[in-house]
Amino acid sequence: RIIFFIILFVVFPMLIYILISVRNNIMPLAFAMAESKAKAIGTVIINETVSSQILSENIEYGELFDIQKNSSGDISAIIANTAKMNLLKARISEEIQDKINKLDTDAISIPVGSMLNNELTAGRGPRIPLKLVTVGAMEMDFWGNFTAAGINQTKHDVHLNIKLTISVILPTASSSAEITSSIPIAQTIIVGKVPDAYAAI
Repeated sequence: RIIFFIILFVVFPMLIYILISVRNNIMPLAFAMAESKAKAIGTVIINETVSSQILSENIEYGELFDIQKNSSGDISAIIANTAKMNLLKARISEEIQDKINKLDTDAISIPVGSMLNNELTAGRGPRIPLKLVTVGAMEMDFWGNFTAAGINQTKHDVHLNIKLTISVILPTASSSAEITSSIPIAQTIIVGKVPDAYAAI
């Protein structure tokens, strides 16, 4: 009976206090670390995927844009190859999704010691598994920028802007992290007057 009262009035309240402390102090830090790690991993995956696709398909500016000139040799239009762009976006999106889904939770786990804000325990202790799951559709679009590059010359830079939302899943709960990246795709120097706008095929 005495042991029962000790457990009821001493041990049980202590366990409740510990659980509340962990939830209020440790878990917010765990989520912050998990989201930070997820963003770093996601950014690397995005950059590597885009780079590998560009290299493997040997994408050049002329495959994405067609510079048309009139009879006088002046530039009359810059036409975007929408079909090629959409195909490239679809392949990149599929590969990014596949790489994230295949991530090993052991490889991206977080040591408990790193969450105690102590240099002596950093990187030590049991590891909390972390799983990343893509959420919804990935937003991806091409963006072009025209800048002066000399007398009667204009530089056209083409970037691929990607916004990816992933779910960061810990054993007790989950959160989400948003990753944005802008990656250069192609570049050219246009000689002559550039039209005010360009069209899509």
